[in-house]
Amino acid sequence: MPNHDFVIPDGEYKLFVEDVKEGNSKAGDYQVTCKLRVSDGDHKNFVINYHRVTFFDAKARPKAAGMALFFLKCLGQPHTGSFTISPEKWVGVQFKGWLEAKEFNGFKSMGV
Repeated sequence: MPNHDFVIPDGEYKLFVEDVKEGNSKAGDYQVTCKLRVSDGDHKNFVINYHRVTFFDAKARPKAAGMALFFLKCLGQPHTGSFTISPEKWVGVQFKGWLEAKEFNGFKSMGV
């Protein structure tokens, strides 16, 4: 049986945004799916294909909305007050992130 685990050791890594794709979540919220890549170290070039950043209504779901705002902050993007979300400006941006193995339906991958 082939190995379907796509994991590296949990830890902090330097990452960069390689690509972005705008869309909507199943619930209809604005969502950006990012392809991330480890930029150095023993696991350089390891890819995280589906890091989803979902933008929720901050008044209705403040904690959930805060996760997306924190991601913008990590990328050095506008994230307070009135601002425009510009995913095309995320491409190429490096940041530090904690990667951790997760499992869903028997498939292991890395989550940011």
